[in-house]
Amino acid sequence: MRDQNCWRRGFERSDGERGSIIPLFTIVLLVAVAAMALIVALAAQAGRVSKAQWAADAAALAVAAEGRSDAGTALAEAHGAVLVTVSVVPDGVPLSELGVAAHGATISPSVVVVEVERDGIRARAAAARFFAPPP
Repeated sequence: MRDQNCWRRGFERSDGERGSIIPLFTIVLLVAVAAMALIVALAAQAGRVSKAQWAADAAALAVAAEGRSDAGTALAEAHGAVLVTVSVVPDGVPLSELGVAAHGATISPSVVVVEVERDGIRARAAAARFFAPPP
């Protein structure tokens, strides 16, 4: 008669194999922790870039609306940034030459481009002042 436990013999481990999954599990765990740390660092950097761009957008809108650079300075400081440059762009200059995404649009003299710095990150934004014709 056959041994009733013969099917178990293929699955039994010898003493030399005991705990052999621990090094593999440790490597997988370390890779997962490193990936999570990288994701957290990238998310934090994206947040800083977003806040700098937010400050630049607010400053550009303030300068365009008020026509004064001190309005942009105050709003940039309110967002924790420093206003670096304010410039009025000459007529017909593509925004892409100024480092501002505009999908190939050209601009008029009433466009203001500002650059702000927050936490060591510089951001640019442009804003235009449009005049509606009287009714």
